[in-house]
Amino acid sequence: MGISRSAVLGQGTLTTVGFHTVFTCPEGQFALLKHATLAEQLGAANSVQLWVARPAGASVQLTAQPVAANDQVDYERWHVLEAGDQLSINIQPGRIAYWISGTLLDVGP
Repeated sequence: MGISRSAVLGQGTLTTVGFHTVFTCPEGQFALLKHATLAEQLGAANSVQLWVARPAGASVQLTAQPVAANDQVDYERWHVLEAGDQLSINIQPGRIAYWISGTLLDVGP
């Protein structure tokens, strides 16, 4: 596998309240989370949380922010995710589009 400096790790639109897993690091690889954009799309203020979790271990809230109507928030801190680790977004009522970028690399021998 070639090395990419950055790639899209996940993108989409969330329309239901609650936690949504938006990326799971594949077996044999690790990911560097570099940037996440969370955009409100219904014209009403919202609240978003970005979480990283190891299914059988720790769960950490990376950020919790209000999002003004038709606005967006950006998260730009790097985190390493290993195989099986998950990135989740928790939203309150509304419609949130997300775009997550980073690097996906093979685990060395």
